[in-house]
Amino acid sequence: MRARRGVVIATGGFVYDDAMLGEHVPAMLTGAAKLGHGGQDGLGIRLAQVLGADAIHLDTADVTLVS
Repeated sequence: MRARRGVVIATGGFVYDDAMLGEHVPAMLTGAAKLGHGGQDGLGIRLAQVLGADAIHLDTADVTLVS
């Protein structure tokens, strides 16, 4: 398979990898509850990067406010 401009790899997030959170979204390490499943450990992102992928927008996060 070949791509001319790029490929999107949807790997999931990294909310359960504190090292990646600290590097990309340190504000998420404030003790807030983490929502998601344990598979959101950044493994897919790291695998894609090892293969040469550029990961973008790692400094963004989804936040749910509960009152």
